[in-house]
Amino acid sequence: MDPFNDKFEDEEDEETEQEDSINDQTLSPKHTNGRDDDIDFKRVSLPAMRPASESKVSDGVNERDIDVEMAEKSQNDIERNEDAGVSISDPSGEDIMGKAKRRKLNFGQDSDSDDDEDLNGKNKKKSNQGAIVGVFIPCLQNILGIILFVRLPSITGEAGLFQTYVLIALCKSATLLTTLSMNAIATNGKMSKGGAYYLLSRSLGPATGGSLGILFYIATTVSGAMYILGSVETFMIASGYGTSHGIMIRLLSLILLLIILAINWVGISYVSKAGIVFFIVTCISIFSIFIGLLFASLRTDSLPDGITGMSFSNFGDNFESDYKEDSSFFIIIAIFFPACTGIMAGSNRSGDLKDPSKSIPKGTLSAHLTTTTGYYIFTFLFAIVAKKRVLLDEDIIFVAEVAWPFKFIVHAGIIFSSLGAALQCLAGAPKLLTAIAGDDLLPFLKIFNRNALWPLCLNFCICFIAILIGSLDAVAPIVTIFFLALYGGINAACFLLDWQGSPNWRPTWKYFHKLTALGGLVL
Repeated sequence: MDPFNDKFEDEEDEETEQEDSINDQTLSPKHTNGRDDDIDFKRVSLPAMRPASESKVSDGVNERDIDVEMAEKSQNDIERNEDAGVSISDPSGEDIMGKAKRRKLNFGQDSDSDDDEDLNGKNKKKSNQGAIVGVFIPCLQNILGIILFVRLPSITGEAGLFQTYVLIALCKSATLLTTLSMNAIATNGKMSKGGAYYLLSRSLGPATGGSLGILFYIATTVSGAMYILGSVETFMIASGYGTSHGIMIRLLSLILLLIILAINWVGISYVSKAGIVFFIVTCISIFSIFIGLLFASLRTDSLPDGITGMSFSNFGDNFESDYKEDSSFFIIIAIFFPACTGIMAGSNRSGDLKDPSKSIPKGTLSAHLTTTTGYYIFTFLFAIVAKKRVLLDEDIIFVAEVAWPFKFIVHAGIIFSSLGAALQCLAGAPKLLTAIAGDDLLPFLKIFNRNALWPLCLNFCICFIAILIGSLDAVAPIVTIFFLALYGGINAACFLLDWQGSPNWRPTWKYFHKLTALGGLVL
């Protein structure tokens, strides 16, 4: 016999005996009650789960020395053992996986488990919102706002019914195709927590996601200033001062900006709770406007001159356009387009959704189609209820004048909806900037990841510059530019990924195609 082979076989036998010995120490079944299915396993010491090359057993286990790579490999086995009734613990008698959960051992990603625990071992609030509460309502809150209440009647009178319909079709088509691309991104693999920026950066790559994230941040921040200006403008008109007092509008907007930033700094939790209240007030206002428009012909005595109710003469008068000297079709588009944004509000709440990959596509598309239908209906009612000169009157808020039963309901609705949208924008923008800075894509952004006060200060500076412009019609085109760049970048990235057949691009959203992304890019 070959002595070398004998020595090699002896070494293999010794290694096998060592492995058997470790296994005997790890899981040693002991039958109880005379039945084979009642098995009580001995506790497994932490070092037994380590390779033989690791350090030896010590009296106490320091959790900070846990090998993360080994924990990743053994996590699934541990979960199966827990399901089978195995108690995995260290010599101190405390459950290892329970301690790992309490220490938030996430292995590089946010945990999506529903049974996560906090530092005290108590269960966290489960993420169980569906498509309606988690996506549909937030999208409606962001889409239905100041432009619908204050600018859509004047746009209808200036552009005419036909061109207003064309305008709505163009703007809504662009956001619809972008919605399809966003839904494709949401269904491209497992959707994790982290909001719209996390969704973009992890699906499209850090460089592309970071660029789009910066556009998203600026658009969101300037939108907050636009909503503040809209609420102050509504207050000035309702108070009888009009919109000619530019200094007063800027001063009140600045005070309101400081109040909103202070609320975000000390009471952000109340902002989220107040969201449903703002949405209810907005819905009541819209219902009041709709009823007032339908039955305007029965209340002509109590309505301003020129609001006659439904008539063909109004329809003919408002069908053709009547642009001012400094206005045009494309300027009107720039003013109206912010009324079509807000489709990413559901993605921002991905951490609160039970199944983001299903809820985001359904809720976002439903909100988009609902608001599109609403815009067409209200535009038609505006055109047949009032004469053109009333729709173009800047000294009144048309929707408040025609509302039933009281116009102050609509005034309150406009102010509440604008403030709610501003609160959400200025609350989400600092988090978005912190997330971008945390990815370390741009070195000069590191300062915004060190202290929560710095992102808030940058928000104030951007909003303050926008407020100094002092006009809703001047700020809205700026918001349009950044959102168009953002939506164009999203569609371009989705088109290129699908066209190149990237291996990490496998969306399950059946209504997405590379041609829809190309169409969104063109629009």
